[in-house]
Amino acid sequence: MKKLLNLLFLLTIAGSLYAQEVNLTGNVSDANGPLAGASIMIEKTKTGTVTDVNGNYSLNVKPGDVLVFSYIGFTTQTI
Repeated sequence: MKKLLNLLFLLTIAGSLYAQEVNLTGNVSDANGPLAGASIMIEKTKTGTVTDVNGNYSLNVKPGDVLVFSYIGFTTQTI
């Protein structure tokens, strides 16, 4: 099975340095380009999002959260 490649994470701090949550943004793509409709979930929660047509996503996360990336036909990755 194919693996999700080129996971790009850009952290943007939401609020002060002491904030509990950060807004995590990134792009999910493979060797052929962006993956629209990839699912990103916070493990053991019902919180998540999907990528837009350009493979971009944004999700509020807490330090220590584990993300689960999945897409039909690809191996699920936990990061």
